[in-house]
Amino acid sequence: MNKMKRFFRSIQFKIPMLFILLLVISLQLIVANFLTQLESQMVSNFQEQIQLQVGFLKNNVQPILAKDATDEAKMAEISQLLQDYPTGNSIVEIRIMDMQGYILGTTNQTQQSVVGTRSTEADVQQVVVSNTVQSYNFTEGETRYWKYVSPIDPVNSASGNPVGIISVTSNIESRYTQVKDIGVIFISSSIFVIILA
Repeated sequence: MNKMKRFFRSIQFKIPMLFILLLVISLQLIVANFLTQLESQMVSNFQEQIQLQVGFLKNNVQPILAKDATDEAKMAEISQLLQDYPTGNSIVEIRIMDMQGYILGTTNQTQQSVVGTRSTEADVQQVVVSNTVQSYNFTEGETRYWKYVSPIDPVNSASGNPVGIISVTSNIESRYTQVKDIGVIFISSSIFVIILA
């Protein structure tokens, strides 16, 4: 028993334990920094990807909104355009509105009843008033979403006022799940290396 006590008090035990402790602390700092940077980069890439899709959709919607046609004709064209538009797994809903906030089309098949009604969402009203882009994260249940609301400029941008609004709600939870999965792999690999050392 005394041999054991002497071993744990000896320099042969304390120096390796000090190195292992320093290694664990440095790995924790590396993992924390790595995961923060990874999360930031993945969220940023996701948002840029959605903004590119919005830009493409804006280019297709601009001529429809600029037409001198009835609202019903515009709604029919926008509805067809949104049905044909590939939303993928990330985009939950896309809504196209005029500058008064009336919904002209949506990709959500269960929300078709809102077409023709005025949007009461605060972010849409803010875009109507200020003509500036609104984007934010929100959580519904256990799922995180990112919403992007932007004015649609006219085909000839020099003419001034926007012709409509596009609102995109996207599921960003998958990006956070990927970061979590990568973090688990990184931490388990680090623990394995420490055990081998």
